[in-house]
Amino acid sequence: MGTVIIDIGTHKCEELNVLICPSISELAGLLRASAKKLLGRSNLSLSSLSVCWGIFFTKPLQEELNNLKIIALEPNLDVCIKKINRLKKITQVIHFPIVVQGHDFDESTDIVALNMYDDSLSSSIYNKKNINKIEQLNCLGVDFYNFYKLLLAKNILTLDDKVVVRMNCEGAEFGVVIGIRNLISDGVQIEAVIGSLADVKKIHGEEKYDEMIHILQSCGLEYKYFKGTDLESWSVGLSEIKRVISGYNR
Repeated sequence: MGTVIIDIGTHKCEELNVLICPSISELAGLLRASAKKLLGRSNLSLSSLSVCWGIFFTKPLQEELNNLKIIALEPNLDVCIKKINRLKKITQVIHFPIVVQGHDFDESTDIVALNMYDDSLSSSIYNKKNINKIEQLNCLGVDFYNFYKLLLAKNILTLDDKVVVRMNCEGAEFGVVIGIRNLISDGVQIEAVIGSLADVKKIHGEEKYDEMIHILQSCGLEYKYFKGTDLESWSVGLSEIKRVISGYNR
């Protein structure tokens, strides 16, 4: 039995870096935030800033790394590969260059179009409004439920594992949540859901977002916002991971 982080939409490993071993990028963000605070140009509280510096220097999960496994899903190799290789030197990371299907896709496995946009390094299987699309790639898409069942079938994961799902996947989060509900029914121990789910509201509407949150609540899960670029949320993401590792009930 171990703790597993399923990281969907790994991008540049911003959240994984915060949790496992902050990098130069996180240091730069902390320095910028500290400078803005000193100049009176930031609403970030001193306590939150202090916590973030503590995370940077102490690496709170250091002693847990031998019993931690990360499954990272990110199709854009140009963005993620160097960052993932860095983390592989620190803990166990298995990377799958695939996308998770959205709730409104007909096939559970398919070749899908991955849209790349010029104002962001993120990518999406959905069209974004008012943003220029610069490229479209073909990518393997798999629905979350079937992907997880493959991990179990190949003995990469077991039903004894305690699972944290961290996601920010540009509108496909609702499909992940449907998969979470079905996996819990099958006995998978998904203990926490963290990340950013706001794209569901932006792309699919507030009603669909509310439905997604209701599904999580019906599973006994409380979604916690956690984003690597939002320093206020660092302690939230870390606390959820530590809670699951420690075996505390949600």
